[in-house]
Amino acid sequence: MFAHSGEQTRIRSAAANSMLQRHSSVVLRLTERGFELTSEGETEPVICESWPRAKRVLKRLGVPDQKIDVISSQLSEGNEIVVRTRV
Repeated sequence: MFAHSGEQTRIRSAAANSMLQRHSSVVLRLTERGFELTSEGETEPVICESWPRAKRVLKRLGVPDQKIDVISSQLSEGNEIVVRTRV
């Protein structure tokens, strides 16, 4: 049985949020598989196959829309964006 899009986003968000509880930032990168969210020391990235899915996860993590727009404009394959939750 397959999860619907909203449920998949909640699962991705929970995994990314779990990462953020252990680390103060996540790294977002564009790869051949899609968009990956990782943190130092994590073995498995959170993978979002499309930008709309990655954007929904970032929104659920509390990233403001204007920051998401900046991230979107700067993100390219091979380029990493660090998303911090605490300074």
